[in-house]
Amino acid sequence: MLTLALWLLGHATGHPAGLAASASFAALIAAIGETGDWARRRRKARRHPPEKRDASTGP
Repeated sequence: MLTLALWLLGHATGHPAGLAASASFAALIAAIGETGDWARRRRKARRHPPEKRDASTGP
């Protein structure tokens, strides 16, 4: 879907790119987004570690 959006955007702005170039750029954008999401979740986990439960108190 992102590939198609990038391809159409290129044609709409007068800077058409091939479908392969659009697909590789879409993959790059997705990889950067996933890396950013992973880093955000890791920072959040470090700031707020899970609470330790005492086995004697139950759930």
